[in-house]
Amino acid sequence: MVTEERMGHKGTIQVFAVDASRPEQSNEPVVVITPSPSKATVAAWSYLDKYIVAGHDNGTLALYDWKREEAVLTAPGHEGTITDLQMWKDGSYFITSSKDHTARLFETNTLNALKIYKSNTNVNTATLTPTQDLVVLGGGQSASEVTTTSSRQGKFEARFYHKIFEDEVGTVK
Repeated sequence: MVTEERMGHKGTIQVFAVDASRPEQSNEPVVVITPSPSKATVAAWSYLDKYIVAGHDNGTLALYDWKREEAVLTAPGHEGTITDLQMWKDGSYFITSSKDHTARLFETNTLNALKIYKSNTNVNTATLTPTQDLVVLGGGQSASEVTTTSSRQGKFEARFYHKIFEDEVGTVK
């Protein structure tokens, strides 16, 4: 779980033990990671739950060894806040979205950017389709501005890109 900075408390990444055989779960985290200097906005487990990959509000990525509670690798990811991070099913790579109008595909072990998908508006979410070589981006303005703008002005749309060639292949408005 990623927490926000609020009322003097730092934003954290918290890991909780889950025991599916018990109806009650502990409210106490097993591990608390405090990212620095930039707060984490999104996080996901890597392959075999070895690392936690986090995206930050300054656009950086970090690979955390959650058992040692420390970053083992950091890398530039985007030029704006990372808004979403979705891991591929085997954990070997992941896609991020950002307010910098792009989504990017990264290799998990190295945090190297493999592909860049460019949009003309903020990208709020991105996902990899499991059955075809497609990437889907959801974009538009932030939720806090939704009530003051029509859907056409807010550029609320889903864009489809070829995962390998990075070409836009369709749009749903």
